Amino acid sequence: HNVNIIDNALEKLKSLRGVSFIYNKNNRESAGVIAEEVQKVLPQAVKSIGNFADKSKNLAVNYSALTSILIESIKELTAKVEKLENK
Repeated sequence: HNVNIIDNALEKLKSLRGVSFIYNKNNRESAGVIAEEVQKVLPQAVKSIGNFADKSKNLAVNYSALTSILIESIKELTAKVEKLENK
């Protein structure tokens, strides 16, 4: 219930950065997005996870949830392209 389309998805997506990085704990290389940036535009795609060893809290991105903003952004871009093509 309470299903809503993500408004202004393209503007929200433009505020995110795709980055590469190295994990502090194991020096493993990876790529993704910054959880704090995602939290500002799509908070439901971010969760807080605890580290029992040092009692710290970290944020984790649910990458599957980012699909929704990507889909709506593509639809917004498609509408802009179609409008330009019809001029």
